[in-house]
Amino acid sequence: MFSIVAGVATFTIPLWGIHERLVDEKAVLVRDADDRVGRIRVEMYRRIDAGEFDGTKVVSDALAGVNTLRDRIQRLPTGPWPPQLLRGFVSALVLPLVIYVLTRLVSTLVG
Repeated sequence: MFSIVAGVATFTIPLWGIHERLVDEKAVLVRDADDRVGRIRVEMYRRIDAGEFDGTKVVSDALAGVNTLRDRIQRLPTGPWPPQLLRGFVSALVLPLVIYVLTRLVSTLVG
């Protein structure tokens, strides 16, 4: 039993640490994008208030680009593993336990 726990810990603890780093880095990227959106918004209002309407197209395009980038950052996964790997790991861990419990149950019922 100890070897199973040690094996699971050896597999999951480093991945959890990587996950935390990815979450932190994603938060930094989102915060940077939000700061840029705020600066672009201020510039857009400044140009509109000053009547510089010809320059608003450039600012509008920049805002659209930063919003697109922010949306892409929001969709970045924070797991260092693909979902198939995690499902396979859980299956490899749970399936033998289920088979063991079922065989013990059947053996008590039959014999």
